[in-house]
Amino acid sequence: MQTRRTLIALMAASLPAAALFSGCGPKGTPIAGDEDVFMGKADAPIVMIEYASVACPICAQWNNTVLPDFKKKYLDTGQVKLITREINAHNPAFSTAGFLLARCAGREKYHAITDAIYRDQQTIEASGDFRGGLLKIAKENGLSEGRFNECLNDPAAISAQNDRVAKFAAQDHITGTPTFLVDGEIVANTYIGMPELDAIIAAAKARKAAPAS
Repeated sequence: MQTRRTLIALMAASLPAAALFSGCGPKGTPIAGDEDVFMGKADAPIVMIEYASVACPICAQWNNTVLPDFKKKYLDTGQVKLITREINAHNPAFSTAGFLLARCAGREKYHAITDAIYRDQQTIEASGDFRGGLLKIAKENGLSEGRFNECLNDPAAISAQNDRVAKFAAQDHITGTPTFLVDGEIVANTYIGMPELDAIIAAAKARKAAPAS
């Protein structure tokens, strides 16, 4: 896992010191600490957790090819709540910076930013300009460059990110991304398509409908 000092060192070369305290653009309320972010209804009967990294190619594939259909079928209809939990895998500095940006932008922007990162992931990786790629996404979502720099250089947010990742990875025995849990049980630790998800959700519904013994 990334340490706060390591992250700052990795990002320092691309974050000009003179810009760290420049003016802010539009601000959402940052998502603090280990607070979960989710899609779907808060009281949905089935809870699915995705452990993911915005730098993970398989996570991007799932986001881009499966999530839209899963959202329409299960999240928008109130059947499932999908919690996103962050793991700094594949390229830890890129992943950490992406999640810092998404949380700093606020709950309303979180998934728009992570979706944009997933969709631009290959381009950003190929360019090697992680700061430039993330800054483009930040500006497209209404954040100024000054606010972007603040988001990536907030010591409290970096510390909370590291603590959150360590806590949940240990709690749920996460060894790679993506990893999916349904109602607290790991159901997959790689890409999973809609047919498999349909079967998993159907089984979860059947368990809930079964009479208590």
